[in-house]
Amino acid sequence: MSTGARDVGANERRRMNAGGLARLAAALWLMMALCFTGGGHALAHTSFSGSTPADGEVLDKAPELLTLTFSGKLEPAASLHRVTLTGPDGSEFPPLEAPLDSNGRTLYAELPAGLAGGKYTVAFRVVAGDGHPLEGSIVFEVNAPEPPPSPTPEPS
Repeated sequence: MSTGARDVGANERRRMNAGGLARLAAALWLMMALCFTGGGHALAHTSFSGSTPADGEVLDKAPELLTLTFSGKLEPAASLHRVTLTGPDGSEFPPLEAPLDSNGRTLYAELPAGLAGGKYTVAFRVVAGDGHPLEGSIVFEVNAPEPPPSPTPEPS
């Protein structure tokens, strides 16, 4: 009879161990799922969405306006955002004033008039609504029209 009592105890232990293993497996699965998805927090960070002119765009004439668009809202304080323009010769223009639009996701900046032909780099550093800084840059090119050929003097 004592043998039967041991068997019941052994079965109970096996059942408890199986339940414990199932709970452990579920907890491990949940931890892995949170690691691979970032727990939802990393997916919520603001990112750069695009610009006008677009990165790599070649333009026939110099643009007058620059827009930088982001996936989420930016901090409303203009002092937290910096937008600079570097010319083809490597010289940096004064920082551009770039106010936010009413949705809080797009910065607008008037570009200096009469940009010559060549590649320009726009660098930006902004602070997202969640407090995270975001830096990046885009490059666009202005194709300057070829100057007309100089008239050749006619022999006299």
